[in-house]
Amino acid sequence: MKLEELMADYKNYEVKDKEALLKLLKRPKPKSVYDLEKGDDVWEFYLDGDHGLSTWCNTTYQIGKRDMRNIFLTEEECVKEKTYRQCKTLLERYANGYKWEKDRGNWFLACYYSQNDSRWVVTTYFDVTVMSDQIYFSTVEMAKKAIEEIGEFRILRDYFKIPESDLGKEKFYL
Repeated sequence: MKLEELMADYKNYEVKDKEALLKLLKRPKPKSVYDLEKGDDVWEFYLDGDHGLSTWCNTTYQIGKRDMRNIFLTEEECVKEKTYRQCKTLLERYANGYKWEKDRGNWFLACYYSQNDSRWVVTTYFDVTVMSDQIYFSTVEMAKKAIEEIGEFRILRDYFKIPESDLGKEKFYL
């Protein structure tokens, strides 16, 4: 029940113990990490790559971590970002530092839903225009090797963030 609804029925009552009343109230959860107030629970990445529950203190250090996208409202968000970053790092390893070049083969990974197979698919794609924040491979073979060794399921779930419930796990091997 919202306080506003309760107030309509008890608006003429007098509050004897404000502190006791405040203890009974639950503040609404923040909608984003930019709505945090001191004392809110947050999930964060630690320097060693692990994650854990912390209390928001609004320190310069925490604000910096938030601005670097290392603070989250839920553990689920934190874990999803962690697995995304791990998968992206593996893909970058297969890209071997390759950067997009004009007038040269620039291969990257894309995903689509195959109506014929009724499933999501990771594919290699060639393009001559640069896209920001894309991982490029120097050859189609390196892109295919990344898919093969990292695994299509993991790339779809962790890198492309396709919900696991949409992936039809029975079609993939981990």
